[in-house]
Amino acid sequence: MKRDSRFTDEANAYCQLAVSILPSSESPTIKEVREADEKLFTKGNEKLIGTFKGTLQEEHVKVNCAEIPITIYIPIDVNRDKLVIFFHGGGWTSSSRKTHQTMVNTLADDPMYILTPATLDWLKLHAFHDANDLKDPRVSVLLNKSFNTLPPCLFIAAELDPLRDDSYAYQELLDKAGVKTKLLLVKGVLHDFLAFPGTYPKACTQAVDVIQQFVSEL
Repeated sequence: MKRDSRFTDEANAYCQLAVSILPSSESPTIKEVREADEKLFTKGNEKLIGTFKGTLQEEHVKVNCAEIPITIYIPIDVNRDKLVIFFHGGGWTSSSRKTHQTMVNTLADDPMYILTPATLDWLKLHAFHDANDLKDPRVSVLLNKSFNTLPPCLFIAAELDPLRDDSYAYQELLDKAGVKTKLLLVKGVLHDFLAFPGTYPKACTQAVDVIQQFVSEL
């Protein structure tokens, strides 16, 4: 299949890697997806694994009747008056703190698989009990009724992401509510580029630079 001419060299390299690792089946099991996911993140970021200069702490946060495991990344020689909270992706079915740790390492150290309609259908099938779950604002922030109490928001959108327009829609709602927003459109990249700094070094550097600037202005 011919790729979109807007694909950058980094996006093409990622696609070649993803095709060689991700399940070829149209209906893979959750186990197969999770195993391939781990392998893809490891291979895509292998040049950066183990380069974090700080320390890690494993903790648990109590929420209602459950405990959520978290990893605290503490960099060396940086001002600690600000905190970045990172929620990893995965469509409620795959990925983990481990798969996204390279991007978190990059953010901490420097204060500075492709979505298709079929993939989205697979995620909905395996992540939710029924169609009613799709009406929950925790699934889509666009379903919230009020936005005026939200903090300043930075959107980093991938040009070739099927979900890109959701960022535009959400930014518009926040703007109307008087919330400070900024949006960076990263050209020629796919949905999960930010989780692959080892494969998308230029695109991720662009995004991290904007994150730095946005946080410094808060």
